[in-house]
Amino acid sequence: MQKIEVKQYLVGLELVKMLSLPIMKTLLIFPAQWYPTQPYLSTPYLTSYLRAKGWEVDQRDFNIASYDQFLSAPLLKNAESLMAQRLQTLKNQKSLSIKEKSHMDVLAMGLKFSDRIITGVEEAKSVLRTPERFFDFPSYQQADMVIKSALKLVSDAHAPSVFSLSTFESGTRAEESTRRAHEASRDQATNPFIHLYERILIPGENWQNYDVVGISIIGISQIIPGLTLARLLKEKFPHLHITLGGPIFSVNSGQLIGHPEFFEDFCHSIVTFEGEEPLHRLLTALKAGDALSTVPNLIHLDGREVVHNKERVELRFEEIPGPTFDGLPMHNYLSPYPIIPVLQSRGC
Repeated sequence: MQKIEVKQYLVGLELVKMLSLPIMKTLLIFPAQWYPTQPYLSTPYLTSYLRAKGWEVDQRDFNIASYDQFLSAPLLKNAESLMAQRLQTLKNQKSLSIKEKSHMDVLAMGLKFSDRIITGVEEAKSVLRTPERFFDFPSYQQADMVIKSALKLVSDAHAPSVFSLSTFESGTRAEESTRRAHEASRDQATNPFIHLYERILIPGENWQNYDVVGISIIGISQIIPGLTLARLLKEKFPHLHITLGGPIFSVNSGQLIGHPEFFEDFCHSIVTFEGEEPLHRLLTALKAGDALSTVPNLIHLDGREVVHNKERVELRFEEIPGPTFDGLPMHNYLSPYPIIPVLQSRGC
């Protein structure tokens, strides 16, 4: 009986200690590039779970925010200006390779139609968001063509990068190398997200309100946009703990061992596999000042050594509360009705 009372006393002391620590606030972000018709379920589930554990959590969909900005007159005019500069540079060269001649033709063709595309882009977004117009096939067909053409302008302005409704590719295979990712995240000529983040999306948040930022990267097309965001936040706001997560890191976790420069560039930690309980444990460790070695599923730096904690935690499906879409702009997605995705199972 005495042992039980002592244990309860110690647990009570730990609870008092935790409650006396400063409040921590977390922002979870889903970055570009993903299809812009609906929210992805990663941050809604993580937000719901962490709130159920008592944490203050907000979420943002930077994917649809990115599309909304790139598909707007100001950023398309910026792309148009960059295309004109590239075209003039090529014209000033004494000789051109076959590839450069082809690129010059592409730029000239894009600039020929850019005014019409820019003028029609807001109307095109409106068609995709309005049921009566979306289901009118000629209207939809025209809107779809304008949207795809607008994204082609962004691509041509930042070639060899390719930005479309289905992908963002660096054109240099930067997604496959920590060194090339380092370079791509800094190359304004080929990375349109640097301008977008620095001028629009990052100034749109009060980052001093947050202690932890989690960035969910679930596909190859998100690697460069997501890492660019992580790098900028890590450099501009040193008080933030930047943690990354998603299947990309779970599958490729072994490739990060021996690459401390990745963490120096982009983040403080990476959550692998299922993230709900590890994120809760990470916030608990950060709030208490405990070592990151106590957090399951976590990759982090210990000095200059990259460490992957061995403990792995997975929850049963019924242990996870349903997703919350609070904080997501459900009417901004490029679909005629708000779409709520449904998760029926976890794992393969």
